[in-house]
Amino acid sequence: MEGKWPEVDVEDGLDLLPFTENSLATFTKRVLEGLFLLEKQSLRLSVHFCGDAAMRDLHEKWLGDSSSTDVMSFPLEGGPVVAAQGELLVCIDHARAQAASYGNAFEHELALYLVHGALHLMGYDDHDPVELVRMKASEARVLKQLGLAVEGRH
Repeated sequence: MEGKWPEVDVEDGLDLLPFTENSLATFTKRVLEGLFLLEKQSLRLSVHFCGDAAMRDLHEKWLGDSSSTDVMSFPLEGGPVVAAQGELLVCIDHARAQAASYGNAFEHELALYLVHGALHLMGYDDHDPVELVRMKASEARVLKQLGLAVEGRH
């Protein structure tokens, strides 16, 4: 792929620890490259990390739901294709809270959100029971390949 991808943007004032903005960008790229390798597809993505307040606003604006959520995916070119382009919005605050709730590492929870969001852009649909099983299996396979583990979620 040409250019610097994924493009990573972070909302001002977020607590990223243990990451810096640079290490978060490197981590994001590593996770997405692992997914692309296993799925035999690639996506050129823009990834925006935000907090709960921003995610609530965006969730309300785009999906009519005023609650916060983990990740939202937006295709930028008409739908899932082999070289689809899209945007991921990932909620740092949600990841931190869910990681604590399930006893998982914050970084591993973030990886799950990146994989989950990108899989949506590859055509996976977690609202369909059969697709959900397939999606969760792909998430688990990618996380395992990366040496990451998210308990209580699959």
